[in-house]
Amino acid sequence: MQDDVLYDRQVIAFLEHIWGDGFLSPGGPEEVARVLAGVDVAGAHVLDIGSGSGACAVLLARDHGAARVIGIDVEAPVCQAARRRVDVENVADRVEIELVEPGPFPFADETFDLVFSKDSIIHIPEKAAMAREVFRILKPGGRFAASDWLISHEGPPSDEMADYIREEWLDFAMASPVTYAKAV
Repeated sequence: MQDDVLYDRQVIAFLEHIWGDGFLSPGGPEEVARVLAGVDVAGAHVLDIGSGSGACAVLLARDHGAARVIGIDVEAPVCQAARRRVDVENVADRVEIELVEPGPFPFADETFDLVFSKDSIIHIPEKAAMAREVFRILKPGGRFAASDWLISHEGPPSDEMADYIREEWLDFAMASPVTYAKAV
């Protein structure tokens, strides 16, 4: 696992205070619904990449009808927070949270009907490698539904944004829409 934890209990509590219980970024349930617009989740086996403190995984099962959701993250504190949320929301029979190592997904080929991610792929520097893994684990006809933070141009972020990322100790690997399009 990573030596430097970005999302400890204090950071999780701070971000949830700003964005709502279980959310570490803006948008809430409305953003989840927007990302899923036109995607039939009912009865699906879903992977939630970067599940954070668990709200999206819970919503996928409880509000969108997924049969099974596996949420993955690379930091123990967010996985612990997500597991608590899953228990409180009484969806443990359909939602599992796994702590994983960065890198290839620990799942067999053609495992999931849907791969979902909200605002977490920004932490994955190699977008093309991530996309190959997503399509490897999707069943034929499966869907990939995601949102993420972008920059509007190729190359590094502006000096101001680079300063912000450094000052906030963020590990953002921002990419342009062109980079994402090439990756998928």
